[in-house]
Amino acid sequence: MRKTALGPMLLAAALAAGCSSIETSSESNPKADLSRIRTWAWMEGQDGGTMGSPTDREHVTAAVAESLGAGLAERGLAYSGTGVPDAYVAFRIDLEHVVRVMDYYTSVGTGWTWRGFHGRTVDVKNSELVEYEQGTLVVDVVDAKTGMFLWRGTAKAVVDPDTQRADKEKLARAAATKVAKEFPGR
Repeated sequence: MRKTALGPMLLAAALAAGCSSIETSSESNPKADLSRIRTWAWMEGQDGGTMGSPTDREHVTAAVAESLGAGLAERGLAYSGTGVPDAYVAFRIDLEHVVRVMDYYTSVGTGWTWRGFHGRTVDVKNSELVEYEQGTLVVDVVDAKTGMFLWRGTAKAVVDPDTQRADKEKLARAAATKVAKEFPGR
């Protein structure tokens, strides 16, 4: 096993793929009636996460909030500026250093022998150590009256910490939009 330059290649492929490199998932409380949620507001005192520098965090957090709000509006939920909403929404963005062993196989050994051609191959297993940064956006929706967990959506993508802020914001907006689409709409 050896460390390789496969990590930067994986990162470049993920960035070139754009939004398609964002993996999303969601889960909801089986006892929750999400169809009754009509209004939402931001949860007070939420932890924004550990992603990047304070300046990057501020810009990316604003991009996520804007895109998430627009995505929830598309799903039929109205932002409640005053009064008690049906649900509170909180999100967190984290950056994690990931180390993985990736296995792949190569075939060797075909050719001529003293008895003629023999198409005999041997598959050789190779292992590569790959390191990259993974950004994760987690969005939680909780009942405003009971505090009960209703729904969680997540988005994960390979992130280059040296990427320009505008590109980080673009990726954050795409992730928030994809997560909002996971929320059951009307």
